[in-house]
Amino acid sequence: MQTLVVKLSDLGFLSQEDLQNAASHADLGEKILRQFSFLPGELSIAISEGVARITYREPSPEKIEEAMNLADQGSRKARARDFHAAIDLFTRALSANPAMPDTHRDLAMAHYELGDFGAAKDHLIDALRLAPGDAWNHVVLANIYTRESDLPSAIRFFSRALELKPGDPYALNGLGAAHAKSGNDAKAHECFDAAIAAHPEMPEPQFGKALILQKQGRLLESAEVLEGLLKITSASGMANHPAAVQAKNLLQSVRDQIREQGGPTNPDLLQEKHPAAVWYLLDALKRFDSLDSRQVMEITFEIAKLGESGLDYASPEKKYRLSSCPGESFSGHQLMCLMFAGFKRIAPDQDTGMDLNEPWITALELFNSGKK
Repeated sequence: MQTLVVKLSDLGFLSQEDLQNAASHADLGEKILRQFSFLPGELSIAISEGVARITYREPSPEKIEEAMNLADQGSRKARARDFHAAIDLFTRALSANPAMPDTHRDLAMAHYELGDFGAAKDHLIDALRLAPGDAWNHVVLANIYTRESDLPSAIRFFSRALELKPGDPYALNGLGAAHAKSGNDAKAHECFDAAIAAHPEMPEPQFGKALILQKQGRLLESAEVLEGLLKITSASGMANHPAAVQAKNLLQSVRDQIREQGGPTNPDLLQEKHPAAVWYLLDALKRFDSLDSRQVMEITFEIAKLGESGLDYASPEKKYRLSSCPGESFSGHQLMCLMFAGFKRIAPDQDTGMDLNEPWITALELFNSGKK
């Protein structure tokens, strides 16, 4: 015989009333056993101190080995995206040994890939009953709820996954996506940033963040994030990753919006070498056009002072604030371009030591042509 030990508080099908009356509720054991009826043999249960101990008949060693071999074959079929064959093999594995939470989850994911969300949820719930402390089970179930647009349930299960595995980038990315679909852009942005910090080469949270920035009208920042995403996926051999393909399309859309708002109109200017710098310098020229020299000097010198303690020019995730520009935040790259444009206004002959002359000339030409 084998005994499965689970905390009552981990059994999502139990109500608060069930938990409060666990010591005296005569029907509680029967209610729990009904949910574990997929286990083999005649089940028995003992409940004490907030824990249920469920005893079932363990399969024979031969059955256990057969189940493991079938599950391994199913995993290979799933990796080859032959999900119908994978489902058959996983089902046979669980028939031989139903007490395999990972195989329940793998079977659920195969159903998920084929769009059968009902079957996927059934098997994930069994996986959670067997292994309620497995964060990945919660992530997969939350992804299904997201696909079904049951966003409160998705947020609940992603949040539970993060309680079990703090900082998990997949749970953070999923939670960010669920918050974005719920309209909570601030929370979504926070989750995407945390996912990027936990896994900088993961493309999905970067794409999600770029979408949020585009929605907020922060087009230059969105473009910079997308360019970084494409650079990472290209360098790691993931150029055909779905998020990379989507990023290419979104970047084109963002660039079109930038051009419509007075950004670069010549496709030749969108070469990979300096596109973000051109846009930031053009933005600086437009900003300084309405300011007098004293105001330009104030912004320029504040950035220069900030740079004395070190500015991160490479990461679009790191943000800085200026007292001379209240209510705004800037990446190090933006500040570098602002400072360069400021010195060009107040001290045009000064050597700034920044290699921005080429994008500066382009930005200046675009700015002057836009004023004609």
